Amino acid sequence: MDTIFKIKHNMLALGFDLNRLTTALLYAKKTKMSFEEKCNYINKLKFTYGELRFAPHALVKKHLGIEMSEIVVIGNSSMMLLSERGINPISLFSESIFHISHIKCGSVWDFGFAFCQLDGAFADELANEQVMDITSANENIGLGPRCLFAA
Repeated sequence: MDTIFKIKHNMLALGFDLNRLTTALLYAKKTKMSFEEKCNYINKLKFTYGELRFAPHALVKKHLGIEMSEIVVIGNSSMMLLSERGINPISLFSESIFHISHIKCGSVWDFGFAFCQLDGAFADELANEQVMDITSANENIGLGPRCLFAA
């Protein structure tokens, strides 16, 4: 059996709803949230890497402006960091939080995955951090695009 299929099966067995991101993005569209409101809403829901990884690629691209290949590259890099720290890298799928930190011109500019307990204080603090819109900022402000981090 393919490794990704096994991980998806395990996430379903653990009770993860892999359609949760789809539901959230469609709700944001239905309620006519601004892009910044949508990103803050997504952060508050504390999606895991696995929930993002198994979301429909076209939907993520359309609503957040993120290519699935970018998510996979950052996920793979995060898994390498976890492995170097002696942590099972597969745990990133279910024990991480997707966080959008910066947006620019209607798409996600900087995002990452924090490895932490989903119900812990750090996760709550991260989920409540507001997205920063840098559309009018100078091009050379020293940010991303994109990032990875582990807590």
